[in-house]
Amino acid sequence: MPRALRLLGLSLLLLTACNRIETERAAPEPAEPGAAERFQPRVTAVPRDRIERVTGTDEYGYPLATADKLELLAWLRAGELERLNEALAFYQAAFEADVRREDWILDALAAFGSTAPDLAALLDDWIAAHPEAWQPLLARAQHRYALALQAGARTDPGEDTGVQLERMTQNLELGWDDTLSALELRVDLAAAHLLAGSIATTAGFPKVKLRAFGHALELAPKSYRVRRTVIRGLAPRWGGTHAAMESFAASSRSLLEVNPKLALLDAAVTGDRAARKARVGDHDGALALYGRALAAGPEPSILAERGQTLHRMGRDADAAADFDRSLALRPQDPATLAARARSLAALGQEERARADVERVERLDPGCACLDGLQDVAAR
Repeated sequence: MPRALRLLGLSLLLLTACNRIETERAAPEPAEPGAAERFQPRVTAVPRDRIERVTGTDEYGYPLATADKLELLAWLRAGELERLNEALAFYQAAFEADVRREDWILDALAAFGSTAPDLAALLDDWIAAHPEAWQPLLARAQHRYALALQAGARTDPGEDTGVQLERMTQNLELGWDDTLSALELRVDLAAAHLLAGSIATTAGFPKVKLRAFGHALELAPKSYRVRRTVIRGLAPRWGGTHAAMESFAASSRSLLEVNPKLALLDAAVTGDRAARKARVGDHDGALALYGRALAAGPEPSILAERGQTLHRMGRDADAAADFDRSLALRPQDPATLAARARSLAALGQEERARADVERVERLDPGCACLDGLQDVAAR
């Protein structure tokens, strides 16, 4: 076991007191959905200097605006490092003041979860120019975690699997080190603890995962995105159980009055069961469960997963509609854009498909989600 990962638990224990995530009591099976759900586009990615002027909120009171990933990447490539520091500090302060602005900081940091080959040197330069800033450290941690996931997701026939595993482990270690360094500068960053939990989940350290997620929950107990990440980390594929997921969703209901969006957590277990059926080829069973999950509300990741299942079934018009709905709620998500491009190409809508591929290439040109889409981009 690599030395850096052996130190995960101790490092987290030294940072803050641990919160305990209850996993014992199971919630009842979700009821059958009523009328079909309706979806309306709610979110648009806008530049930092206009984000507060975009008026309106969704049904949960969340702003219609979120951070523009392409803007942040453009600033990095242009060397506008002060603007980057200021923007991330602004988004973090907005999240601390109002949990309904959580998407701003989390989407902004996700911009750097790109595997673009030029980012490494640019992020190194940002850190060197601002060694006392948490922003570039957390941005580089996101990049290194993305590189680890890329190594784990791809099977290159020309590369030994042991080399791929080594590259994945190395980037997990480096991402972990950067996350800890950011937390040494600011221990109250819920996004950093959330990333630490995700790294620990991927690395296979369940106790450390729960500690890290506990810190994030302590700092942002009303955050939907924090709780959504935690409940997904309790899924069976990550060493958890559906009973643990149900218990966590049930324990979150006491906060519905302050954040009604937490009601969407009830869909997580049904959505995970649907994904398991989809992975073994039971597409009809998966669709039935996805429908039940989405009756709780329009959760973008579940919409995207159902769209993938519909695409595999050859129902590309329905799949594209689900991808549209998902991207309306979570714009600039590379995997969903690439998935929509596949369905649009199958429908003969090559211009729209090519536009999606081009956007993915701007956001994350090394994304494994682009595999097989080279022909679409070339047309």
